[in-house]
Amino acid sequence: MEPLPPPPRAANGSASCESGFTDIGKAAFELLTADFSVGKATAELKSCALSGAVVRLSGQHALAGAPSGGCCGGGCAPPGASVQVESTPLRGIIAKLKLSEAGVATTSLETHLHPSVKLTVAGSTPPAGAGGCPVASASVGIELATGLCSAQASFERIKKTGALSLVRTAGGSFPLTAGMSVGYDGETRTLSGRAVKLAYGMPGHYSVTAFASDLGSGKGGTSYGCLVHSMPSGAAGMQIATEVRFADGRPPLLSAAVSAPLTVAGDGATVKAKAGTDSLLHLSLKQRLSASTTVTFAGCVDLHLNSAKTRLGVHLALAP
Repeated sequence: MEPLPPPPRAANGSASCESGFTDIGKAAFELLTADFSVGKATAELKSCALSGAVVRLSGQHALAGAPSGGCCGGGCAPPGASVQVESTPLRGIIAKLKLSEAGVATTSLETHLHPSVKLTVAGSTPPAGAGGCPVASASVGIELATGLCSAQASFERIKKTGALSLVRTAGGSFPLTAGMSVGYDGETRTLSGRAVKLAYGMPGHYSVTAFASDLGSGKGGTSYGCLVHSMPSGAAGMQIATEVRFADGRPPLLSAAVSAPLTVAGDGATVKAKAGTDSLLHLSLKQRLSASTTVTFAGCVDLHLNSAKTRLGVHLALAP
């Protein structure tokens, strides 16, 4: 049996809801976060075997002076190494296996039960030497995408947690997309992580995304704000993203990022800059050295001249 094709796009030519809740406002979010990772040196190698399997090797090393548990601006993964293999053992089934330096093995199987329905089964083991149950997590997820609607549901058996998200797009030249997401804790039998998003714009030109998360949590963690993503028509390749975020008990956070091709560095070079009310200035230069090699240099500077928050980072990606 041949692999089933992905769900079709909307008949009116606009983007359908093949993507999920996390993809709403994703372009703006990535412009504000991607390529700014500092405090570590990372190397990645991607290779394709003759059998069709895809092998990914990744290694990270903390740079001198990097704080433990995070990098400038936070959100950095701890140093380590991992190997991931992706293959198609049977037609229509995608299998993934990842081994980390800590001895954690994560595996997943994906298949399309129908052109609009994808089923995913995943599991992982605890770190080597942890003892106890040999299974750290076991989950099943299902995704449904039909026309301008999509739904995703998942359940994790060990921790007894679940999640559900729904997305609806109104087509046209200026599509309006609305989405909601909610989590479930089986131990306490309560809902958690309730979030909503609303996006509007013209694909390829601009988009505006309003969001609110942790609604009704009662823990003071509710946050809401707006993302604006713009591609000025007069500046080829330039993109601008801004974000304003409000959180209970915290001052408003405003940040802006710009990305543009750097012609003086040759083809394949992109420069990015980001600044915000957190007084941190992020800079990055991404250069394609060859058809299979890309290197990214990143830096973070505290505008209050706090040297403890000044970090550098480098990322090398090889895909021969």
